[in-house]
Amino acid sequence: MARFKQITVDMIYISVLKEKLEVREDGGMYWVQTNAIVPRVGSIIMESIGWVLRYSRYIHVRDVAKRLEVDEKELSPCIHLLTGQLASEFLVAYRMKQAKEWLACTDLTVTEIAKRCGMKWQSVLTERFKKLENTTPTEYRNTHRPKNFRELYRWK
Repeated sequence: MARFKQITVDMIYISVLKEKLEVREDGGMYWVQTNAIVPRVGSIIMESIGWVLRYSRYIHVRDVAKRLEVDEKELSPCIHLLTGQLASEFLVAYRMKQAKEWLACTDLTVTEIAKRCGMKWQSVLTERFKKLENTTPTEYRNTHRPKNFRELYRWK
């Protein structure tokens, strides 16, 4: 039986940034729009989930299923089959990727980032960061955000 390549968060992720500054080989700089295209992965289900996650604050499978107008009991096994992860794990991984991008590229507060990731409290984001990244959101920001981030990224 042939195995197919499982879909990862990175494959369907749509950046939270509007633009980022790129440098050409000749040293010229230009702005690249980063959130305009939904990545194509060969699964309309996963492409739709990527779109819903980018443009909503949903963190629960039931909310994504409702937005896609499908039954949660049908969506969860589809996500598992296509990604190899439980649906809840996949959604958390997507939100963590968003949180990391906001932390590394913006000056949004950790509380605001938690809200944008669908979490009611900053403590939930901090707890997930400690568990999944072995660091706090603030420590992650201090390590990954360049000093000139305002010159490199547009996010509003």
